[in-house]
Amino acid sequence: MSAANPVDPRVTGLLVELKLNHEVGDDGDVRVGFETEGGRKQIIVVSSQTSQFGAMEIRELFSPAVFFDGFLDVELANAVLVINAEMKMGSWRILRGSGRVQSALTFGVQIAAGASAASLLTSLHLVCAATDEMEKQLTR
Repeated sequence: MSAANPVDPRVTGLLVELKLNHEVGDDGDVRVGFETEGGRKQIIVVSSQTSQFGAMEIRELFSPAVFFDGFLDVELANAVLVINAEMKMGSWRILRGSGRVQSALTFGVQIAAGASAASLLTSLHLVCAATDEMEKQLTR
């Protein structure tokens, strides 16, 4: 598949090495799906775009737990701030939609752009587990 924006071959190379099915979007980002208990599926986005932070090149992995219009419920917003304080890596954040696109509560981590396959897999599992747990809590 040819993407409008280039995919980072380091990402796809690691996913092939890990034997993980993935899709490349028109934006060059890579989507990896994981089946979870209860028939749910979590989609983790691995950004092909990277950022510099000092001497470090980093990329983001994230997954939405819930989509919403307007503002996040105050109780939920406070709950995710408490959860953030307990996380060893990653955090909950809001990605604001625009126009007809809803906003999303997402969990994301930043990792080294040149991370090893093992580090990428650990990060994917963390994002998947955090997002799946939140989705379970929100759909009870």
